[in-house]
Amino acid sequence: HTRHQHHRTYWTHHLANTPTLDLPTDHPHHPNGERPGARRSLRLGADTVRALTALAEARSTTLYTVLLSGFAALLSRYSGQEDIAVATPVANRPVAAFERIVGLFANTVVLRGELRGDPTFGELVDRMRAVCHEAFDRQEVPFEQIVEDLAPDRNLSRDPVAQVMFVLQNAPAAESVVEDVRLRLTPVDPGRAKFELSLVLAEDGDGLAGYLEYRTDLFAPATAARIAAALVRLLDETARQPQQRLSALPATGPGDLRQLAAWNDTTRPYDPAGVVTLVARQASRTPGLIAVSDEDGERCYSYAALVEEADRLAAALRRRGVGRQQVVGICLTRGPILVVAALAVLRIGAVYLPLDPEHPIDRLHDALDRARAVTVVTDLGTEEQMGARWPTVPVDGPPEGAAIRPVATEPDELAYALFTSGSTGRPKAVAVTVGGMSHLVQFMADRMDLGPGDRMLASTTVTFDVAVTEMFAPLVRGAQVVMVGPDRHRDPVEVARLFAAPTTTAVQATPSMWEALVRSGLGPGTAFAISMGEPLGATLAGRLRDLGYRLHNMYGPTETTVYSTGEEVGTGTPTIGVPVWNTVVHVLDRFLRPVPIGVVGELYVG
Repeated sequence: HTRHQHHRTYWTHHLANTPTLDLPTDHPHHPNGERPGARRSLRLGADTVRALTALAEARSTTLYTVLLSGFAALLSRYSGQEDIAVATPVANRPVAAFERIVGLFANTVVLRGELRGDPTFGELVDRMRAVCHEAFDRQEVPFEQIVEDLAPDRNLSRDPVAQVMFVLQNAPAAESVVEDVRLRLTPVDPGRAKFELSLVLAEDGDGLAGYLEYRTDLFAPATAARIAAALVRLLDETARQPQQRLSALPATGPGDLRQLAAWNDTTRPYDPAGVVTLVARQASRTPGLIAVSDEDGERCYSYAALVEEADRLAAALRRRGVGRQQVVGICLTRGPILVVAALAVLRIGAVYLPLDPEHPIDRLHDALDRARAVTVVTDLGTEEQMGARWPTVPVDGPPEGAAIRPVATEPDELAYALFTSGSTGRPKAVAVTVGGMSHLVQFMADRMDLGPGDRMLASTTVTFDVAVTEMFAPLVRGAQVVMVGPDRHRDPVEVARLFAAPTTTAVQATPSMWEALVRSGLGPGTAFAISMGEPLGATLAGRLRDLGYRLHNMYGPTETTVYSTGEEVGTGTPTIGVPVWNTVVHVLDRFLRPVPIGVVGELYVG
């Protein structure tokens, strides 16, 4: 009795505050008494098993402990956790007298592995050896009693204490005879899973064979296949190099590596010229087409007029002494003239800084100060906001001299700068290169399949980086930019009307705006519709698709020039898609190692 109490006390302390293993699943956890399951077979070859057995002997332990260590290492890489609890069945026949008694004595023991500090695999085996010795010496305490003693907060959708199991069986003979009874082992798949994942292995000739049992209400078959393949690869690697640290061990199978490489195979030729050159070339091809207009078509510029007006303003800026790569603020009332001003700044090789005249004056001045702006392009409605601190250039001033020759900028020179929203603190400055901007507008023009006759609405504020797509992607393909005016671009009812117009062929908005548009009566439409800036939910995506919009979900940090990944949204939960042209993305763990497909990590863009 005293021994039993001591063992109960050990388990209570040893398993106290055991964290729940949070593996990434394909489906959410929910209470399910049926626990539907399936199995994915796997095999370890003879060479790998021999090497793992030799490692066990060198570490004064068993093959079981080495395999358990490999399983724990993989679970750690998949979950990002370093405190891993694995259940295992034990025979629970501690004395010889029990060996000939017919009946089920088996118990479940929880092995809690500590993986902190990024140990080598050999060091992890040493840790797990100690854990196994302590646990198996105290195996007679019923698991149910341990759970009762621990009294964990119960969640009907999760198993208490341990959510995964590991089993290594001694392979029985295929057939045996007891007196006159012939016994034959028959594998049975019950179609259910005892745990979220269970790894079951047994001797198979000189190797090991078995299966990964998984709950099908949590994991898709493809995910189980990836986990099984990753485990085999990890054990193969540790068999060859047990001195490697856990962070250096592979956590992906060969198929995953090929898939990741395919997703990042994004090389695509594009014109290295800057936006100024691209727009000028388009203007020479379609001089009479409308390049930019307001939503009513009352104020508009043809392609020829756009270049002419940009030249006029560029000459004025140069006359004021604005030089190459100097920053010019643009603080204008919304309208087609915004595109003229930005193009004018780019034509002299300077850097444009868009400003929203609706922002507080202190914020406008702070942005100009931090960007070291040399002048500001203004109109009658915004000139007073600048005060006397910065010289201003009127956007609608008289012609000043002959047309200028555009400056030939290099791809790594700057095209524009802007400041983030400041929602998490002081707005941060971001500068984007000529090459990055040119690449973006060419990619987006191709993605939206823009051409003469297409009309893209420009409804986002000019200080939002996605405005670059609206203002310039149409202009490199002969399409039309439709600038939504200051009284309408924040009005969901008016924007909804414009989005659904049959003449509108491309639009973009955040999910918050899309929700507001739907609530405001957004009608059916056929436009190429971009959702960006926030996570896009499946319900909203379904409603937009049902209305007929060709929905694409785009993602990207401002620093990587607006968009880095994207996908056309189908059924199911939208993702951020795959990399855009000439872009690679990697999801890495804290050791900068690739995480398996479906596993949470930090996104790196290049």
